[in-house]
Amino acid sequence: MNIKTKTPRKKADPKKADPKKAAPAGPREAFIERCLDILGWDDYTRKYYAKTGYKIAVEWTVGGQSGGSCWDDGEATHYAIDTEPEPEFDDLDKLLEQIFPAISYLQYKVLNRELVVVTEKHENDYYGNYTNYQRKTVDLGDLYDYLEKKGWLNRTPTVETATADLNGLLAALGASTVSEALDKIKRD
Repeated sequence: MNIKTKTPRKKADPKKADPKKAAPAGPREAFIERCLDILGWDDYTRKYYAKTGYKIAVEWTVGGQSGGSCWDDGEATHYAIDTEPEPEFDDLDKLLEQIFPAISYLQYKVLNRELVVVTEKHENDYYGNYTNYQRKTVDLGDLYDYLEKKGWLNRTPTVETATADLNGLLAALGASTVSEALDKIKRD
């Protein structure tokens, strides 16, 4: 009898460059490669997402119904699936911590509002069972474009740049104070 065992996949080691791998074509591709290294994506995961686009996501259950089965003698007893609390977007936080650690709270809130795409997904099962999910997604190429446009890549923060960033955010939000800006973000 032949028993097949799976060999565990090795995670990409950001310190060891693969000489067979071609260098990224430009700064956007190099940024995406750096993100994948920070997140520890293995070669298999990289190849899979190369076809669909490099995106990071977090997903959680927001409801549904379960309980129906083929063993029911008549009417199934369904019950609600509990809603999970919305998780933190840890992958995005991890990337920003490495790439732009000086990001302010307001900058982070605006980035989330402009880049994070929230979608819903529904999975139907047999016997009337179903699960609803919400998903937050960020495309790494869009993240690069956003950070580049803002001038936040490869920049050493100073009091002057922080002040300019804050003033730019206040102007973008149509606010004159930080507390006014926070109130507008909370309302949106």
